[in-house]
Amino acid sequence: MRVLLTGAAGCVGKAAIEVLRREHEVRLFDVVPIPSEPEMLVGDIADFRTATEALAGMDAVVNLAIIATPGSYDTPELPMRVNVQGTANILEAARRAGIRRFVHMSSGAVVTGYTRDTFIHVELPYKFSGMYCLSKALQEYLCRQYATEYGMTIIALRPWSVCDGRTMTAKGGQPLKYDGSYFGLVCRYDLAEACALGLRVDLTGFQPFHIMATDEGERWFDMERTHRVLGWYPKETFASLKSKQT
Repeated sequence: MRVLLTGAAGCVGKAAIEVLRREHEVRLFDVVPIPSEPEMLVGDIADFRTATEALAGMDAVVNLAIIATPGSYDTPELPMRVNVQGTANILEAARRAGIRRFVHMSSGAVVTGYTRDTFIHVELPYKFSGMYCLSKALQEYLCRQYATEYGMTIIALRPWSVCDGRTMTAKGGQPLKYDGSYFGLVCRYDLAEACALGLRVDLTGFQPFHIMATDEGERWFDMERTHRVLGWYPKETFASLKSKQT
């Protein structure tokens, strides 16, 4: 398939380039250029015309775009513009282009309000606080509406703490350390594999999936559904990290 990858210059985006190119022709789109990718589209997802042009000739979308600069969530302006309006733009442009398959990077942030004694499954109502979590929940509302109203298949992935399992480092490059709980860790390359599965799994409608790679995550979240329905299993479970530091 010809796949538009938004947020291609981000942490997960760069991993997704590697994974998706194994099977698909990938068009890269981000507001930040990647020097080694001269053919990528550089533009603002919050501009509808730009989003429409980016989707020309595409068969599917993997939407990873999000505002991530320091201080971005101090006010509603950037989260609402980039995360929410940008997602709405890509969904609407995809609908107009006749694209039916859409993979969206959501977040476990939409259920951060639940305590550890609650088993987290996808039928639970959203429960959270804070601007970031609100913007991610609004993205999911948009995805659900477009799937219901227009018959699109939209896979929403809900990771928690994305890191690099190859180098055992966090997003900022600092070494991972076990601090008594590591339930939310997931390697960005394993997350990219979940994106690839979302493009080919035989599903319809709006389908959210929690993405956790550790044994703690398996116990707290409904990962059985993710394994059974999406077919996703992580290569990196971070067991060695826990065993070395306990």
